[in-house]
Amino acid sequence: MMVRDILRSALCMCALGFGMNMFAAGPSIQFDAEIAQVGSIAEGSVSEIKHEYHYTNTGDATLKLTDVRPGCGCTLVRFDTVIAPGKTGVLTARVNITALSNGHFSKSITVLSNASNKPTARLEISGTFAPYVAATPEYIRIVNNKEATVITMTTTLASFEVKKITFKPTTRNGAATDVVAWQVPLPVFVNFKQTMVDSTKTSDSHMYKIELSSDVSQTQEIEGLFIIQTNHPHKEELSIRGKIYPQ
Repeated sequence: MMVRDILRSALCMCALGFGMNMFAAGPSIQFDAEIAQVGSIAEGSVSEIKHEYHYTNTGDATLKLTDVRPGCGCTLVRFDTVIAPGKTGVLTARVNITALSNGHFSKSITVLSNASNKPTARLEISGTFAPYVAATPEYIRIVNNKEATVITMTTTLASFEVKKITFKPTTRNGAATDVVAWQVPLPVFVNFKQTMVDSTKTSDSHMYKIELSSDVSQTQEIEGLFIIQTNHPHKEELSIRGKIYPQ
């Protein structure tokens, strides 16, 4: 009889202890997910990405979010600041994607709070951006009168065509960059040859090889923008930074 009473008392104490530890001491934060994967986003399909993060106060005191800091100006946030024990708040993030370039992207949000378990939390939104026309590399280098520089362009337009490529020297702080001032407004016409590549990434994607060359007389490097004009109805022009070197 005494043994059964001891066992019963021990079980009651364990159950009581378990109930007391359901809530952590002080405020505590628990996100449903800290990383949001939004998949592939096609250019023109949406102008922004919206995602909601849900967080629960698993502690026994009031949780307060003291600051939320987006990693860049393209991200706007709204959030619940005071969360009672056992309750759930929502942080809504909106990411403007109009300035994204080709490939993977990742945007971060730092959350500061009085949580005893994680006073600083880092949230993330990531995915892949597919532009109307993707060009690689992202920086072009051409040496005058030398072997052509090759770039690849990928698009879903089967009849895609490059119409013209010019090189526009740029300025820094109002002064010419690697070129005398009177040359800055003058575009340089770039020679190019376009061919279609047999292999494609997907059945509805077409890849083109563009060979670039220049025969402009110069004695110094010129940095600027390669401006590519195309027949794409949604991407008639795109710019790629680069440099032309003397022979």
